[in-house]
Amino acid sequence: MEGRLPPRTRGGVLSQGGGVVAGGGLAGSRTCAELRAAGYGGPLVLLCAEDHEPYARPPLSTELDRVMAEVMLGTELVIALENMADRCDVSDLTWAVEAVRIQQSTGGRLGPILHTLANFMRMRQEVRREVQTLSAEGRMSGYVLFAIPLFLAAAIEVTDPTYLKPMMHGAGLIVLIGTAGLMVLGYAIVRKMVNIKI
Repeated sequence: MEGRLPPRTRGGVLSQGGGVVAGGGLAGSRTCAELRAAGYGGPLVLLCAEDHEPYARPPLSTELDRVMAEVMLGTELVIALENMADRCDVSDLTWAVEAVRIQQSTGGRLGPILHTLANFMRMRQEVRREVQTLSAEGRMSGYVLFAIPLFLAAAIEVTDPTYLKPMMHGAGLIVLIGTAGLMVLGYAIVRKMVNIKI
């Protein structure tokens, strides 16, 4: 086990009898939080092969730096967080800011609130990925239905260039324009059906 430890450690020197959380990034941080929530009070050392914590990498680190700068200039924390949420335009981040706002107005422990919100966000992301997987067949059907007429027209043009010439003027051109419009409308309808917002 010791031969597999990374050269970098955080949180001080590993003491005898302490808990070691092997793993990098968000997974190790979550494990530490779960151990603390379970009542473990001993020392923890997060062994990580990454140079930074997940929140210390751009673009999140840049946004958090801007939040700290605004707070140092006298802006309230909630207002600074709201500005960050507006810049990022992420609904999950907006919910986190609202949780901080409610906690500041009503009191209580912020940690459990954010932990519950984080679990909800993870479940929401899993549902979003599952919906994307289940709707992949519908999206592919839309692509195929849109491409078949184009493929047939190209094949006919290659095999018999004179076959489609009557469609290039007069009533044939009107029919082609109407067909193209119906193809675009059908593709838009299929996209609307499979584009499920979570």
